[in-house]
Amino acid sequence: MRSLTSGGFKGTIAPVNPGAKSIMGLRAFSSLEEFPGEIDLAIVVLPAKLVPGIFHECSLKEVKGIVLISAGFREIDDSQGAVLQKTLAELANKAGIPVIGPNTFVWSTSTST
Repeated sequence: MRSLTSGGFKGTIAPVNPGAKSIMGLRAFSSLEEFPGEIDLAIVVLPAKLVPGIFHECSLKEVKGIVLISAGFREIDDSQGAVLQKTLAELANKAGIPVIGPNTFVWSTSTST
């Protein structure tokens, strides 16, 4: 957020956090659904186990793209991380939402991971 707010980004920045009314001086929304407009890009920074729910919300909100900055997927020494990453890929592909992350993988409707 600091890069967006201090880097001259001209678009709307709408932080989502159910526990905050504002973040870095910007009004925070308790959910994606609460935001009244379209969302071009969701930057997701959450614990891995919460990410599938947010991907579902992104799908319902028709978010156009996701950058996922979370750990706990295929890079960990736990087979559940790979399963979770596959689940995310399936959710994103079904919704037609391109995703960058985790680990800089790029997912789109034309690829399956």
